[in-house]
Amino acid sequence: MKPDSSVSQPQPTRVMYVDDSADIIDMLAMLTQGQADLEMVGALCSSKGIVEEALHRRAGVLVMDLTIPGELPLEAIRALTNQAPMCRVIAYSGYDDEKTKDSALLAGAWAFVAKRGDPNDIIKAIRRVASEPAAQTH
Repeated sequence: MKPDSSVSQPQPTRVMYVDDSADIIDMLAMLTQGQADLEMVGALCSSKGIVEEALHRRAGVLVMDLTIPGELPLEAIRALTNQAPMCRVIAYSGYDDEKTKDSALLAGAWAFVAKRGDPNDIIKAIRRVASEPAAQTH
């Protein structure tokens, strides 16, 4: 029996990465490859133009380092939350103290993932954040 082509497959979550380390971007790209439910739609090395790029690329989840050049990362998260509310931000940082985590979440990030943890934690966080209802408090 042939599959019913009228039944649409769920669209993959469109993910964008923002980090000034090319090695981190490469690692995140490799983690994303082969994940049927995730699609990497771009990467930036600074927060410059982040809202415009997120809107242009229709990113559903944006994973952002908290020490990138350009606009202050917490201000960039606030701007994304206000101007691109369909794009859910995950703060991804080597600084994982409570003050840093709390600041990112208060700025509007949906989740915080420590860089020194298991690299697969970021994939789990992307899936979790993408599946949360919009009305749910993060």
